[in-house]
Amino acid sequence: MSTETSAATLPVLPWIASSAAAAEYWLDAWQRSILFWDILRERGNQYIEHEQSGKPPVLVFDFQIVLDARRFDPPANYALAAIEPPAGCAPTDPGKRPFVVIDPRAGHGPGIGGFKMDSEIGIALKAGHPCYFVMFFPQPVPGQTIECVTRAERIFLEKINERHPNASKPFVIGNCQGGWALMILAALAPQSVGPILLAGSPISYWAGVEGKHPMRYTGVLLGGTWTASLAGDLGNGRFDGANLVNNFEKLDPANTYWSKLYGLYAGVDTERERYLEFERWWGGHFLLNKAEMEWISQNLFVGNRLSAGEIRIDGAAVNLRNIRSPIVVFASWGDNITPPQQALYWIPDLYDSVQEIQDNEQTIVYFLHEQIGHLGIFVSAGVANREHAEFASALDLIDVLPPGLYEAIIRDTTPDMPGLVGSDDRHVIRFEPRDIADILALGHGRESERPFELVRHVSRRNQAVYDKYVSPVVQMFSSELTAISLRNLNPARYDRLLLSDSNPLLKAMKPLAQLVRANRKPVSADNPLLALEHQADEAIRKGWDSYRDARDAIYERTFKAIYESPLLAAMTGFKPELDMARRAHANNHSAAQEEILRARRAEHETWFDHGSPETGFLRLLIFVAAGNGVVDERPFNGIRRVMLESGLDHTVSLQQLKETARQQTFLVRMDEQRALSSLTKLLTTKEERERALNLARELLAMSGPISAEKEGRLQRVADALGLDATAPKADASAAKPSAGGKPKAKPQAKRASASAAPANDKPPRKRKPA
Repeated sequence: MSTETSAATLPVLPWIASSAAAAEYWLDAWQRSILFWDILRERGNQYIEHEQSGKPPVLVFDFQIVLDARRFDPPANYALAAIEPPAGCAPTDPGKRPFVVIDPRAGHGPGIGGFKMDSEIGIALKAGHPCYFVMFFPQPVPGQTIECVTRAERIFLEKINERHPNASKPFVIGNCQGGWALMILAALAPQSVGPILLAGSPISYWAGVEGKHPMRYTGVLLGGTWTASLAGDLGNGRFDGANLVNNFEKLDPANTYWSKLYGLYAGVDTERERYLEFERWWGGHFLLNKAEMEWISQNLFVGNRLSAGEIRIDGAAVNLRNIRSPIVVFASWGDNITPPQQALYWIPDLYDSVQEIQDNEQTIVYFLHEQIGHLGIFVSAGVANREHAEFASALDLIDVLPPGLYEAIIRDTTPDMPGLVGSDDRHVIRFEPRDIADILALGHGRESERPFELVRHVSRRNQAVYDKYVSPVVQMFSSELTAISLRNLNPARYDRLLLSDSNPLLKAMKPLAQLVRANRKPVSADNPLLALEHQADEAIRKGWDSYRDARDAIYERTFKAIYESPLLAAMTGFKPELDMARRAHANNHSAAQEEILRARRAEHETWFDHGSPETGFLRLLIFVAAGNGVVDERPFNGIRRVMLESGLDHTVSLQQLKETARQQTFLVRMDEQRALSSLTKLLTTKEERERALNLARELLAMSGPISAEKEGRLQRVADALGLDATAPKADASAAKPSAGGKPKAKPQAKRASASAAPANDKPPRKRKPA
């Protein structure tokens, strides 16, 4: 009897088990749903509170307003804020290079560069640098233009330099759309800035890869810039930044309409704080004047006039060749808003070859992240602690890099890596020389940009028609009441207002969520229904991605059908060959630039035979490294230690070191053999020559085994100095010049072994195809 009963109940057990799993899952799903909607309610309340408080910057740091441009003449809705170190952080050193962050005014409010401790600002504060933040207010000043903003930012930089007279020029970071503003600023006031960093910043707006970067098409399918003017007229003279945010969100509908919300629902117990923190910034929409948005769209988004030198500010031409400080570009293959081509193709717009970059004495460095998305470039803690921290620590090296084009390569350190004695660095940065062809190889050529010349031509015509016939009518029916109503009905605002305590239907949500949290029963990780949920999540995301790909393909095909048509060009009187030739001509060397270059060469003729022993050593080191041009931070750090221990850091400033390095680099490139043979006139004694040669060998070994190519150049130096390069008579560790130019002993540095690290002159990496 018992056997029969047992056999009869066995089939019931899986059913009981599945029922228990289902009960567990659906209880958890119900609880997650309540908590999910409650977090959205909190987001709405946060949005209203942020709005009512005047939308202050979302910085996690305290700050003091130094200058308020609303009081300038002409005024602008910008301010310069000095960041205060947080509790537990050492005071900043006013003698250190200041850091300045310019956040994008692209729909959101300021603060993205410092809304976490691990951020651009946080990294600088930890290193003791004074930090400043260029912020802006929600409402533009009546009559404000881009020229007003540029004037205000120039005054900000003057004030920072005035506050830090003994420091190096400030390191200025331009995030996203703040990058083009920084480029204009650095071109118009080149003596006010030190190295500049363009983080995810589009400068060449037409660039991209067919089939991958649809955002360059979205603004032109309706005929160009007139739509921005229409939005400004509907806003009673002001453009709603929420429209720009909506465009960003449409790029990735899977993330906007599903993944971001599902991620919150799936991790509702842990994601609340992170989600609300980000949404506080993402939902803070700011306004621009109509004239500002028209300037941006006509000169940049559609006009693409910055790299062509066609922009004028207060009557002065903005020539990017005028930038004297190193330009660092941070781009990512995972960035679909500013792909690497848009971040870097301005370089071939300006220069036909690296030789032109060197002749213009400009230094350009770029770094390509393999996968981080657009926002991750400035908000990711991992990026802040690796890439931004490494750039910050290598600023002095970047500042003295010889003119040219480089790719920054960051590697993790290993215990047996040479040149790291006394260092706790987790990463090492090196700069490998690149050519213009390497930049162009990031895409599939530039043929896909040619139709945008016609886009610009058609846009101008449409803009003229709109300004003359449509704009007056729209303005007649617009008022501040209609503008506010339209802004509040924007989906970016409306869903936040709807899901907040201002909605009486949600009054019961808060106490219900509190009850759920008190009785929370999360589902087990191995629940079969949870696995089905994950499968459904994957299927939904793939569905959205398929929709996105089909939509983008339609955009691209429509764009080509319209703007690659010779019929449209003929109808509008456009001659592409003339327009392209005009823009190309703008990038050529002018007669004045050629004259400046000839005068510089004539001046340098007198420098071959003059200089101190320290200058001679620097020329020697540049000559040896000039073979492949790879620059590693470890030898440079070795030079800085030598200067520190010998007292040279008190007599030789970074600016003097930079000028001397540029001077000696110019001489080596101008006449390598003459620069080499005249070393004996700078290193006049045998002792000086031996110690300089041995110190050069020691520093080169810090970045790995010395290659055969560099050994050959060391031998050429030894021959020119009358020394034996293979059997130095003085130990390399004793090759430290004193403050008076005489060598003295220095602590033994860790020597490289053959297996310690790759040679410091490996060939340039092959970049993956776009």
